Amino acid sequence: MADLASVEDFLTGAEVDTAVFALRPDYRALLVAVDGLVPGPSDPTIEALLQAAETAAREASRDRPVEQLPAVAGRRTGRSAPSRNAPAIACRRSCGARRPGCPG
Repeated sequence: MADLASVEDFLTGAEVDTAVFALRPDYRALLVAVDGLVPGPSDPTIEALLQAAETAAREASRDRPVEQLPAVAGRRTGRSAPSRNAPAIACRRSCGARRPGCPG
């Protein structure tokens, strides 16, 4: 974005389709516009991680649409992906405290 006017135009022109609110009246969006950032040199480690993530995403969606992937489908129905803390939470609920061997 070259100037403040284009940042304001971007933010003013943003909108959410009414079908989204029909499906999820509680939907909220946050827009952040930043101007004047100058990209720095690429980091080989970060570049490799991004490439690996892109390859994994491409492989996962090779045989089915992205919206049918379990992590995406769960979020689309209002259910989030399983938490990596779920075993610890379940353990604390059942025993009330951490015990030896408890994942929490």
